[in-house]
Amino acid sequence: MHKSSRGGHLAGVSVLLATASSLALANTTQLVNFGQEMPVSFGASKVSGAVAGSTPINIGVSLRPSDGAGFEAYVHSVSDPKSPSYRHFLTPSQVGALFGASLSTVEATVNYLQSQGFKVTLVADNRLLVAAEGTVAQAERAFDVKIATLAGPSPDGSGTYTYRSYLSAPKVPLNLSKAVLNIEGMDTGSRPKPMNTQTLTPALHKGLYDLNPIFNNGHQGLGRKVGVTNWGDGYKLSNIPLFYSYFGLPVPNGGMGSNVHTVLYSGGSAGHSALGECDLDMQLELGQAPLADLYLYDDGSSGGNHVTMLGREGTDNLCDLISESWGWSGVTGTTASSLHNQYLAMAAQGITYLCASGDSGTKDTYDYPDFDPAVLVVGGTVATVNSNTGARVSEVGWSGSGGGYSNKTVSFNVLPSWQVGNGIPTNLNYRLFPDVSGHAAGSGGAYYFFYSGGLNSANGTSLSSPSCAGSLAICEERLIAAGALPPDGNGKQRLGHVHELIYGMNGRNDVFYDVLSGSNGSLYNGQSSTCHAGWDTVTGWGCFDYNGFCNAVISGSGSETDFPTAYTVSLGRETSGDVSSLKGIDGNALNVCKFLVPSQQSPFVQVVFTGATSYSSLSSQYHIAVHAAMNAAGVFAITLEGYNFATSSYDVSSTSTIGLSYADFTLDGSGTIDNYRGPGGALQARIKVKQNGPTASVFPCVLFDQVAWTVK
Repeated sequence: MHKSSRGGHLAGVSVLLATASSLALANTTQLVNFGQEMPVSFGASKVSGAVAGSTPINIGVSLRPSDGAGFEAYVHSVSDPKSPSYRHFLTPSQVGALFGASLSTVEATVNYLQSQGFKVTLVADNRLLVAAEGTVAQAERAFDVKIATLAGPSPDGSGTYTYRSYLSAPKVPLNLSKAVLNIEGMDTGSRPKPMNTQTLTPALHKGLYDLNPIFNNGHQGLGRKVGVTNWGDGYKLSNIPLFYSYFGLPVPNGGMGSNVHTVLYSGGSAGHSALGECDLDMQLELGQAPLADLYLYDDGSSGGNHVTMLGREGTDNLCDLISESWGWSGVTGTTASSLHNQYLAMAAQGITYLCASGDSGTKDTYDYPDFDPAVLVVGGTVATVNSNTGARVSEVGWSGSGGGYSNKTVSFNVLPSWQVGNGIPTNLNYRLFPDVSGHAAGSGGAYYFFYSGGLNSANGTSLSSPSCAGSLAICEERLIAAGALPPDGNGKQRLGHVHELIYGMNGRNDVFYDVLSGSNGSLYNGQSSTCHAGWDTVTGWGCFDYNGFCNAVISGSGSETDFPTAYTVSLGRETSGDVSSLKGIDGNALNVCKFLVPSQQSPFVQVVFTGATSYSSLSSQYHIAVHAAMNAAGVFAITLEGYNFATSSYDVSSTSTIGLSYADFTLDGSGTIDNYRGPGGALQARIKVKQNGPTASVFPCVLFDQVAWTVK
């Protein structure tokens, strides 16, 4: 893969030091293929030279999650405002315990790397990554490969480029072959590229996107932590005080620049290059949230440590929002899955991760992470504003705005369940992007920033993405002050994976400015990509009205989640757990079993759950969610029913299948919703499970991890 510009610690395992005898034993270890593909660029390239064995190398070993389907389901449930798990974010260690590889697998990976002479630099708390540094010779021996210099056509068609890569698929020890997903670092073809009317100042941006009511009320980023991910592009921290002074921004207590922190990897440093990408990313985030703490994650290499950088950000768990202005080409297979798992982990932790959609319209070869549903993709517009107030005169879709879909065949590149609404095509089973947009181009550049001590400007979605991140940061601050973003179980107050939230708003005109004109090319199926009412493949939902967004979240936060106070098992036998087991998605489950082989004709488990709400009426929402799994393989059906107190019957139902992996099953009230609230606020639901296929060979149990009502 290639990129285009669009920290960690040892934890969770006992790290053992390699001895001379273990090094000798490792050389006799049986190594086998584990499924990693050759780089996309390999077939069109030729070997041009050798790589010295003493050359330093950083590698990252990605491990498979223990429950991939459950991992995806959890991120959806924790991000869905209708779910009782909404905003119950996890710590990195909790992600590892629930969804990561086993501790024994992590330790075996660490031990093998150390036995080959590598120095382990990061064991991600999410148990999805082990990173290490060593030499090319050590990598060749450890993974049974030959590493060479290759020359091939640049992915953007600009000529020939050279890179380092392995010449055959890497191998790992037999005992790790089912656990290892991908090894990065040996292939440096994965080089990112920056995704670079009026030039806006921080003040004009606030006027254009209705941020002044938030900013002028004192919400300027204090207490928020924002991040920038950077690869191979230098920066100068001395530009930040110049930016603050020139635009008269509020200054942190420690002085200008005191709120900027660097986390360096693989030679990252405060040098400079010709791109200016890192400078503008930092300044545009701080332009909207000048009192926020900014963490720059800087990888000094030209590529090859993508997964490791994300794993470090997730393990540190410092940032509430992170923006990335780089696009990558050729991301497929195990590499894509490894990256997706890291983005998922951060989403489960409540981190909002944003990326620039790119500057080459619908056919951008640097299309990752655009097609990753765990990332908020920000496209581009061209705005004309009042030069004094920033008030919008006009705003159209930018021709360069990356949008549409990628035709990459990757497991997660499918239309997400939350991506529905006015204007969203239903005939394309791909992750569609962008999600939202912002000003990205003008005749003199889109935004001002300082580079090499002087005032500059540039065009590109590299500017709209960090601007959006900074704007959402002060939105978080306002929501916290309004009590609409209470602390989760780990004390974090974050918006998290906001896709479910904003798509649920379905283009509300008080939340989004709907861009109605502009085009960015044609989609892969030949369909023209143009702006229109509702969501479109040029600008997504259009541009945030950030004050309207905050108002919508605050007004929509008047709901409560209630858990059962009692239950009755009318079919099956309770074997473990109690009513307290139903209050959190934590693996502590109520188990109800059938001790005879069940019949396919009728339910074998039936439980009635009762609770209560403090609401005097259910004005608009009655939502039941169940997080459950089976202990036995087979085909099972689970039915949820809501009790109607007006008719004394169960007349709301939803049926889904249930298997070995935990998943969420939900239903919403219909008809006269208030009928589902009984005397004293009583709530009642019934859950039935039946065998829906071949008879199980073991006595099946249903594991109810959480049952809850969300009412409004």
